[in-house]
Amino acid sequence: MSKEEIRVVAPGRICLFGEHQDYLRLPVIAAAISLYIEITAVKTTAPKLIIDLLDLNKQETIELTNREVSYLYDRDYLRSAYNQFIRMGYRLRQGYICKLHGTIPINAGLSSSSAMIIAWITFLSYVFKANLSPYQIGEFGYQAEVDEFREAGGMMDHFTSALGGLLYINTKMLYDCKILDAKLKGIVIGDSLERKNTIADLARVKEQVQIGISQIRKMFPTFDLKKTPYQDVEQLFPSMTSNVAKKLQANIINRNLTKQARTLLSSPNFSPNALGVLLNAHHEQLARNLEISTPKIDKLVDVARKAGALGAKINGSGFGGCMFAYAPDEPEKVAKAIEEAGGKAYIVSVSEGCKIIPS
Repeated sequence: MSKEEIRVVAPGRICLFGEHQDYLRLPVIAAAISLYIEITAVKTTAPKLIIDLLDLNKQETIELTNREVSYLYDRDYLRSAYNQFIRMGYRLRQGYICKLHGTIPINAGLSSSSAMIIAWITFLSYVFKANLSPYQIGEFGYQAEVDEFREAGGMMDHFTSALGGLLYINTKMLYDCKILDAKLKGIVIGDSLERKNTIADLARVKEQVQIGISQIRKMFPTFDLKKTPYQDVEQLFPSMTSNVAKKLQANIINRNLTKQARTLLSSPNFSPNALGVLLNAHHEQLARNLEISTPKIDKLVDVARKAGALGAKINGSGFGGCMFAYAPDEPEKVAKAIEEAGGKAYIVSVSEGCKIIPS
């Protein structure tokens, strides 16, 4: 890397516990992983930001002005992130040529778009001399991707990529993140190679859960998704619309699994086998009641367990994309089984958060 080059790397993420929970303001547990979006940038005399998206064979150009720039298409995340800084009063006089590429599979549930945004905001914070903290970069990422375009997602992806590590994230406003003590190894990603429509899928499941909350409150007015014990409302599910009842039931059970997992992952007596049991229980709810899995992902989960994984589950919003297996003893054997079943396997580790690599 030349002395004039700026290099930024931002990790993708897996969600261990809490799929379809962060946008409901329920806690989640996520980990940054060693698959990355990388930006390299050099100065140019032209008053513009030129971004070569190498994996998409596209180029974007942002003219440097004192005003917000117009969006050219839906979810124009590069420009929306730039506009966050303009609104805060920052101005940029120096142009850059940026090359953006990554090792995170696109549209696979590993947060490639959020990692791109976090890398881009980290770069902009550096060149704007904004000196944003990792927490602020996570907030900016959420504003640029979700708030700006009124999407259904939460902040899990942005905070995990910005802060890194294994995190328990309290998604109530204001967000609070706690680093968990457990040292996880043997994480094997299995990409089903089934691509997904994340935004539409999130919105559809969110709507069904909200209908379920509305229905149950007619029978149980004090119902609180964050606190009400499962046994207090279990007898009410048969009186609800079947499909939305299953979605709500899954969210309550998964809320409880996340609480158990937080205790386990914070314990000095951490048990890998106990983590596997919780991951398997979580996948059962995601597949059977939340119904976000697919036959191929269920197959990859099954072969991973048979090959020695202690636990395995779908990852992310579902309806395609990736699963992951927890196989601290035999990750290579599990990866081979996933490949033989038609998936693409990646053995990964828990990663640091987004950072600028010194020249």
